[in-house]
Amino acid sequence: MTTFSPLFTAICAIFLIPFTFSTLDAQCTHPDFAALEKLYDATNGDDWSGTSNWLTDCAPCGWDGIDCDTDGRVTKIILLDKGLTGFLPVEVANLDRLELLGLPRNQIGGNLPAVLFSMPSLKDINLTGNQFVGTIPNTLGNQPDLEYLRLSKNQLTGAVPSGIAALTQLKIIALEENNLSGALPEGLGDFPNLITLNLTNNDLEGCFPQDLTALCGRSRIMFGGNNKMTWKGDFSQLCANSFDETQIGAPCDDGNPDTGGDVITQDCGCLGGVTATDGLVGLGEIGEVNALNAGSTQTAMTNALSSAPAVLNDVAPKVFEVVVYPNPVVGNELTVTLPTNAGNSTLRLRSLTGRELLQQTSAQTSTVVNLPVLEAGVYFLEVVSETSRSVQRVLVQ
Repeated sequence: MTTFSPLFTAICAIFLIPFTFSTLDAQCTHPDFAALEKLYDATNGDDWSGTSNWLTDCAPCGWDGIDCDTDGRVTKIILLDKGLTGFLPVEVANLDRLELLGLPRNQIGGNLPAVLFSMPSLKDINLTGNQFVGTIPNTLGNQPDLEYLRLSKNQLTGAVPSGIAALTQLKIIALEENNLSGALPEGLGDFPNLITLNLTNNDLEGCFPQDLTALCGRSRIMFGGNNKMTWKGDFSQLCANSFDETQIGAPCDDGNPDTGGDVITQDCGCLGGVTATDGLVGLGEIGEVNALNAGSTQTAMTNALSSAPAVLNDVAPKVFEVVVYPNPVVGNELTVTLPTNAGNSTLRLRSLTGRELLQQTSAQTSTVVNLPVLEAGVYFLEVVSETSRSVQRVLVQ
């Protein structure tokens, strides 16, 4: 019997391993093999836990976490908490019969590939609890048959794409605990089969779109933890109040710990008020003037001002008087006189709804503000220096 030395056996083993893998790769003609191999490599498959038989043969239907149809084509990938890292490769889109991509509770990072949302067979995406960054691709609207979209607990940023309104078959939308921002798009209330809509703990802002009232009465519609939204994202408040009752003036939180009494403005922004010790009156304290429309007549403006709380008559702290004249303003120039000890001052002109219309800085005791084109109405000039804040009425005729 022929015997081989241990050294010869070891040398053969070294050369045999790459030869075996190379031969396997060349011989595998399964239409889904190449895409699965890319997924394995991109997510560092050699380090996965509890999954050991990927790429050991050319029959992926027998691999851990893989389901196939009667034609032997891959329809489901479920790898829950398997230690996947790296990134999601674009080649996953070559799995043209894939219905479920389930890779939750791993550590996959990078951007979501746009091609992921252009797979016509895909009905369920579950990438919850990974480390994906960047925005949700605008191609999201290219998958009208998608039923489950679960991207929660990642690090996604940007707005919820408006294209989501095209996914009318959605049953679950789970996008909570990301860093999504901006206003909610229209159309989220038009899904007849929707069971869960969870956008809690993001950084969304502004008013609830009117179509969301169609979701009132459903148990799992959640926006809490979006403090810049109306009622800080409390959806039950929207359902408890008729939508005919405007959301303008509802409480919100702009995130500034130095202000209070924040409210939703007419353009659905969240305006920070101030505490009483600041010397600056928040718009939530303006009372009847807050309801004054900028297009009101001169008589209405006069009546509103005369009935406004007395605090408006002396809103500037005694230590920091701001003189605004002429008042009412007829032209487009406004002369503001500041005290000599004010230092550098920032001037902001705001509408009644709190929208900032102009901002400029000045280190002079007298400065000219060139007003933009304004409708007749009441405005407020906020002046902030290194030592104090004040606000002054500005009446435009």
